[in-house]
Amino acid sequence: MDQFSKYIDPEFIFNEAPIGFVSFKPDGEIIKANCTFYSFFDKTERELSSANFLKLLTKGSALYFQMVLNPLLNLREYTNEISLSFSTPTENFDALFNAKAYKDEHGKVIVVNAYLLKIIDRKKYEAELLLAKRMAEDSLNSAKKIIDDNNEQFMKIALNQSHMIRRPMANMLGLISILKDIQISEDGADLIRLLETSAEELDTQIKEIVSQTQLPL
Repeated sequence: MDQFSKYIDPEFIFNEAPIGFVSFKPDGEIIKANCTFYSFFDKTERELSSANFLKLLTKGSALYFQMVLNPLLNLREYTNEISLSFSTPTENFDALFNAKAYKDEHGKVIVVNAYLLKIIDRKKYEAELLLAKRMAEDSLNSAKKIIDDNNEQFMKIALNQSHMIRRPMANMLGLISILKDIQISEDGADLIRLLETSAEELDTQIKEIVSQTQLPL
């Protein structure tokens, strides 16, 4: 049991968790945070000991927090998977903000416990997925134009470039498969399902077009 005691110690789990934990007052003053949270900003606990949570946000997210999230925390005392942007000396990053507010006996919020989950990789995959979708749609429109023009020269071009019509679609379907293995919000899951349906419809149309022109897949 001794060999495990270090790793199941509450303080160790708190500091080594792969998500950033932070507790702050309603005015943003940070009370306590874990090592992961500090690492997001390339700072030490001493450097951020007197920091203000709101000042770590970009201007847009800070305004959104004050106008929307503060009233929400006062009203229902929690928020789930709110995307916020944070500023660091080298770059900005996005994170999902989940929080629970605690009130005193007078019903006034005295502390907010929150955790942050960086979503850089997910945003990158989603951007690549949307780009692949646009490329597939462009390729489909080009294929339709080739058929409508019924021009032998265009048909030869289509024959030579048929693999380019399918490549963006294959990329998109591959990205969808990757995204399915990533834990994301319900809204993100809905987006993936929508894009998957669109991808399958586009793939069917491309196959029909290529079949009509007797182009090899």
